Amino acid sequence: MINSKFSEQINGKLANKFDIDTQTGNITLKTKIAKQLGLPKFEMVFVQGGKFIMGDNNGLDSEKPEHEVELSSFYIAKFQLTQELYEAVIKKNPSSFKGKNRPVERVNWYESVEFCQKLNERLKLPQPITGNNDDAKLDLTKTGFRLPTEAEWEYAAVGTGRDLPLQQRYQYAGSNNAHQVAWFTENSNETKPVGLKLPNSLGIYDMSGNVWEWCWDCYDADFYKKSPKKNPQATSKGSGRVLRGGSWFRNAYDCRAANRNSFTLNGRNYGIGLRLGFGFQFIK
Repeated sequence: MINSKFSEQINGKLANKFDIDTQTGNITLKTKIAKQLGLPKFEMVFVQGGKFIMGDNNGLDSEKPEHEVELSSFYIAKFQLTQELYEAVIKKNPSSFKGKNRPVERVNWYESVEFCQKLNERLKLPQPITGNNDDAKLDLTKTGFRLPTEAEWEYAAVGTGRDLPLQQRYQYAGSNNAHQVAWFTENSNETKPVGLKLPNSLGIYDMSGNVWEWCWDCYDADFYKKSPKKNPQATSKGSGRVLRGGSWFRNAYDCRAANRNSFTLNGRNYGIGLRLGFGFQFIK
C-alpha cells in the first residue's frame, strides 16, 4: 500500500490522464483519453524504491560481482509492449509473428526510444529523453515514458523477493520453474500473447521469456565492478545496449532474472521487443 502523501502527489500530477489505484499506486490510461487519442488502454505497475543486491556470483562473468544498488521509485509496464499499442503510435508493425496482443518485435533500440518519445508527445507528457540516436540522454528526474534502466529492470523482475538473500530468491521472474512464468525454447516456437503465464510478485508478466527487452543502458560486461550505488545507468558509448529477460528461442538459463545480454543499437530480431518504463520527478 502506498502512503497518503504519495497518493496525493500521483493524483495531482497524473489524474487527468490516468486512473490511479490508491492501494497499489498502479496507473491505467483513462478510457476517455485512450478513445480520444486512438490508443489501447495499458497499465503501469508502481515499484517502490529501495535497496537490493544486484547480480549473481554463481552466474556468468558479466553478472559479477554481486553489489548493492539503491533505486528511486518508478513505474514499469505490466506487460511487454504489444503490437496494438506500438502500431497505434508508430502506424506500422514490424513484427514477424503478428497479433495485436503479442509483443512487438523486430524493433531496434533507436526505434524503442522513438516510441517512448512519440507516446510522450501524444499524451503531452514531459520528455525524459533528450537528443537522438547515439547522443540520446536520459534524465531520471523527469516525468515521462522511457526505457527502464538495467538496474530498474532487474529490481522489478525480482519483485518482493529483493529483500531475500540471493540464494532464496526465485531464479526466474516469479518462480524457480521456468515453465510457469516463461515462453522459451522448450515450450514455444514463436512469441505468445502477453500475460498467459503467471506474473511475478508485483503482478508483472513475461519478465522471463517471450521476447528480450531493451533497457536504456549501454552494455559493459564489467560495469558491475564500477557501478554507482544510487540509480546506476551505464552511459559509456559502445556497440550495444542491454537486453534482459530471455526469449522464446533461448533456453531457460537465459531467462533468469540476473542474466545479461546485449545487441547492436540498430539490430532487429524476432525475439527482441521492449517494456515501457516511467519515472517521476516528485517521487522520493
